Amino acid sequence: KNVKNPPPSLFTMLQPFASDPKWRVRREYLRASTAFSVASSKTESDTSFDQKLTNNLIECLSDHISSIREEACVQLGEIVGIKGSEWGIKTLLPEALKSVSQSDMGEQSNYITRMTGLVLVTNVSKHLSADQIEKHVVGFVEQCLKDVVENVRFKAARTCEAILPRTSKKVVRERLIPALENVQKGEQDQDILFYSEQALHLARRHCGN
Repeated sequence: KNVKNPPPSLFTMLQPFASDPKWRVRREYLRASTAFSVASSKTESDTSFDQKLTNNLIECLSDHISSIREEACVQLGEIVGIKGSEWGIKTLLPEALKSVSQSDMGEQSNYITRMTGLVLVTNVSKHLSADQIEKHVVGFVEQCLKDVVENVRFKAARTCEAILPRTSKKVVRERLIPALENVQKGEQDQDILFYSEQALHLARRHCGN
């Protein structure tokens, strides 16, 4: 992982480690992924390499080890910082969030995937513009605030706090504040109430209220 600007051939050699049975090996592969992304950015003609790397990282979002899922989110956020926000919203987010489409929001079966999606957008949003966050992130967070699973609603409230600084006042006022107010009206879980209230306070302050 200390090799600077590794060639695509090295990625091909190390690719099997992405699915190694030992989770610590998979984690080290993920930590090397940013260097591979630098290499692919300098080899624009090698789109197959770039696609394989992206696919491997997206697959890690559904790993059964939470540390791997979280590391994948961190590294994908770093890669969006390298490749740019346009790459993030065109190549990464649509594919990564496919399994958490609105039609599945009422089902409990994939709630861990939805929580991972929230961690992902938290990391990716650091490199997105306010307009991109409005179009590609806020809708997902709004849906998660209404999720049937408490853990998802909890994570969504924390995600609101994280994306606030890069979200426009208009979107915060018209979309996030009403969504958080709705959480406050019907929520029974004390932790969700606490963090949604905290996010609501920060949202109002963000808007100058």
